[in-house]
Amino acid sequence: MIRLGIIGEGISEETFAREMLCPHLTRYNIFAYSRQIVTSRRVSLPYSKGGIHSYDQVKKDVLKSLREDATCIITTMLDLYALPTGFPEYEKANTLSNPYERIELLEKSFAADISHVRFIPYIQLHEFEALFFTNIKISDEILSLNSSSQLSALEEIVNKYSNPELINKGPQTAPSKRILQLYPQYQKSVDSIRILQRIELHNIRLKCRHFHEWLSKLESLTSSQ
Repeated sequence: MIRLGIIGEGISEETFAREMLCPHLTRYNIFAYSRQIVTSRRVSLPYSKGGIHSYDQVKKDVLKSLREDATCIITTMLDLYALPTGFPEYEKANTLSNPYERIELLEKSFAADISHVRFIPYIQLHEFEALFFTNIKISDEILSLNSSSQLSALEEIVNKYSNPELINKGPQTAPSKRILQLYPQYQKSVDSIRILQRIELHNIRLKCRHFHEWLSKLESLTSSQ
C-alpha cells in the first residue's frame, strides 16, 4: 500500500483532505493522512499551526516530513491567492497571463527546489473556495440558511468564467472575498466541508481541471510503483 501525506494550508484544507480525499484514495490502495502546515515551533508547547507566511516555512515543513518518513509520499494543498512572494519563480510566474501556465511554472519550480522524488506539489487555482463555485445552488443553500438567497449574484459571477478555477485573485475578487461579501456569516472551518461533501468529489473534478489533474496523479501512484 502507498502511503501519502497531504499538507494543507489551513484547517479547512486539512478537513477536506481527511474527510473526502483520504477515503477516496483508499480505493486506489493508497493510505493517506492530512494535516495543516506547521508554521512555528514553541519550546514548551506543541506545534502551533495556521496559514503560511513565507516560503521558508513551507519548505522546512515539507523537507522535515520527507526526512522523518523514508517511504511516505508528500503533497501539498496551498492557495495561489496570497501565496508568499518568496516561492521559486514567483515574479516570473506573475508575468504570465494564463493562470494555468502560471501555476505550472510555480509547481515545477517548487518541485525543483525541494528536489525529492517523493514530493508532489499542488497549488490551488486560485483559492480553496473556488471549489464552492462548482455547484452554486448547493453553496447558496448552505450559506443562506439564516439569511436571504444570493444565488443570482453567484450566477452572475460564474457566468463570467469558463470554470471556477479562473475566478481571480484580486484582494476583493478572490473566491473567499466574493463569498464573504455575499454571505458575511460564512465560517470557512465549518461551512466549507458541509458544502463540498454535498457537492461531491466527482462533480468538483468535472469543473476544476487543475484539481482533477492533481487527484488523477495521486490516484496513479499505485500503478507507478
